[in-house]
Amino acid sequence: DAHECKGSGGQKTNDLYFWYFGTLAAFQLGGETWEHWNGALRKPLAEAQQKDGSWPANFDRWSAHGGQVYTTAMGALILETYYRYPRLSR
Repeated sequence: DAHECKGSGGQKTNDLYFWYFGTLAAFQLGGETWEHWNGALRKPLAEAQQKDGSWPANFDRWSAHGGQVYTTAMGALILETYYRYPRLSR
């Protein structure tokens, strides 16, 4: 799959669980941190999203535990972070 990253041992390296919490943290920091993080994730997430709006089950290293429901939920939650959460005051 063109959207599946693999490590040197052939294991899947996409980690939507990590990406989700990293996205929440980077969004709260804002600035260059957010711009860099969001810019790096938007493209692979958008390219992997299927025409029906889902993400393929094999997109993520943890998909064996949650399948396509998991990858789709996590992909959507990541992309809508700035619509779902306000930035906290500093």
